[in-house]
Amino acid sequence: MLDIDGHNHDELKKAFNDARLSKDKPTVIIANTIKGKGVSFMENDILWHYRFPHDGEEYDGALAELNEIKPDGVIDPYKEASK
Repeated sequence: MLDIDGHNHDELKKAFNDARLSKDKPTVIIANTIKGKGVSFMENDILWHYRFPHDGEEYDGALAELNEIKPDGVIDPYKEASK
């Protein structure tokens, strides 16, 4: 069993690789995550499990916070599509 931070891309890649290389038995990966991670008003709030931010202040605020923590090399498909 591998217990990792499900928000850490390096840990995810390593866990998938380790699981792939484990030939003797199946591997369970527990990827611990936080609902709404990266958006302050969404984190751990059950409301956002079934709702999305609407246009305006909610959407703009969520997008601004996510862009601040976006890992290097990640392309925003919505931003790129609007060019």
